[in-house]
Amino acid sequence: MKTYDMSKYQRIIGVDEGRITGTFYAIGLEPDRDVWVKPVDVVIWDEGHHSGRVLYSGDLSASVRDGVAKLSKHMVKTSLLPDVEEVRDEMLQVLVSVVETYWVSAPAVPTSSDSGRDE
Repeated sequence: MKTYDMSKYQRIIGVDEGRITGTFYAIGLEPDRDVWVKPVDVVIWDEGHHSGRVLYSGDLSASVRDGVAKLSKHMVKTSLLPDVEEVRDEMLQVLVSVVETYWVSAPAVPTSSDSGRDE
């Protein structure tokens, strides 16, 4: 996976995981809270990688916390739901991988004991 920092809490993460490829946007504040993930430009390929459906930012929203992805049906664009459901298990794994990569690439998160000043 490739990661592109947008700010301290936002990243674009590139994925090439079997039938799901493309880039996802992830935003999170702290490791013990949900990280929200949306596609930027993601393709769900058919079995032979000959054609696929493209998902953009308004097509899907999911959250991941503690290695568990939540992808509710109402958070997927209705016309794309059958395509997402076909690869649901793989999509959940990809979402978890995106968030794992998100935290690995994240700068150190300040704790409440940090003063925020350089000494």
